[in-house]
Amino acid sequence: MPGLWTKETEIRMLQDHLDEDVLLHLYTNNLTPTRATALMSLTTIVSGSYGYAPHLIGVGSWSVNSADPACYAVSPMIIWTFNMSFGAIYGYYYSQANSESYPKGGVERFFDGPYSMIRTGQQLSITPTIAARGVNSWGG
Repeated sequence: MPGLWTKETEIRMLQDHLDEDVLLHLYTNNLTPTRATALMSLTTIVSGSYGYAPHLIGVGSWSVNSADPACYAVSPMIIWTFNMSFGAIYGYYYSQANSESYPKGGVERFFDGPYSMIRTGQQLSITPTIAARGVNSWGG
């Protein structure tokens, strides 16, 4: 019979996973991520161009919530304001704040995207959320 993580374990795992600052990046290639996706395969916007920079999410910014069927952590909304026309943005990913090439939390394609940044001053907002699986977490 498959085992289950308890709610308390999921909460602790999320808290342990988010025990350091992370950077939230946007990616611009038409890629649907899978479990095998490497961060190196994502095309990111060059920091400083178009008014863009990855957003720092501090360790104390996350709120870990107990919910069914899975526990989750949520950060306050992040807003980017672009200072010139850019093009399509397909999703976002997290990295460690001290190593932009090390994954920390995952990658997500916008389910209703891509979003096209076509006007100066146009904004893109994201409320970062990371969820535990909440179901069978290992096979038995």
